[in-house]
Amino acid sequence: MKRLALCFIEYQNSRAGACPKDYLQGFTGYLQVDGYAAYEQTEATLVGCFAHARRKFVEAKKAQPKGKSDKVDMALAIIQKLYQIETRIKHLSAREKQEIRQERSKPLLEKYKAWLDKSALQVPPKSAPEKAIAYNLRQWPKLVRYIEDGANASAVLYSLVETAKANGLVPFDYLRYQLEELPKVPEGIDHLLPWNVEQS
Repeated sequence: MKRLALCFIEYQNSRAGACPKDYLQGFTGYLQVDGYAAYEQTEATLVGCFAHARRKFVEAKKAQPKGKSDKVDMALAIIQKLYQIETRIKHLSAREKQEIRQERSKPLLEKYKAWLDKSALQVPPKSAPEKAIAYNLRQWPKLVRYIEDGANASAVLYSLVETAKANGLVPFDYLRYQLEELPKVPEGIDHLLPWNVEQS
């Protein structure tokens, strides 16, 4: 059966912070964002975008005189390595991805953060490299969230699967049933708990 996908674009005629705050009111899931400060007013868990972080250094490289982009090249090289890891693991399960990110991406991110902290003290104020470094440092908690929170999401999923098994349910069928029923029950989900679902 063909899988369907839905893309939704919301237009707001203002960049006021109230726009995303009102539109996303009550949403507490993950939201991948750029550096637009208004997202901080939402209840969402914000995840940074390395494409935006990288773009700042690409712009800085273009602005640098030829042969004067050593620091910028260093940042781009580290980000490229992070991209390569993601390309290699895209076919793996969430749990496998998380293990590899902890093993390989985390040390790279630690190296990158140390480089950012050191370089911030060495580049001229208001220069293109300084702006790129400052953007990355401001976004840092969000940029590294993809390796911090994946394990929590996996743990929740595995807990559901194992609990379903322990109650004699087929995990796939149980999870599908939950996804079908949750939109119908805005209040009270006790009847969806594994021990309250009839085996069929």
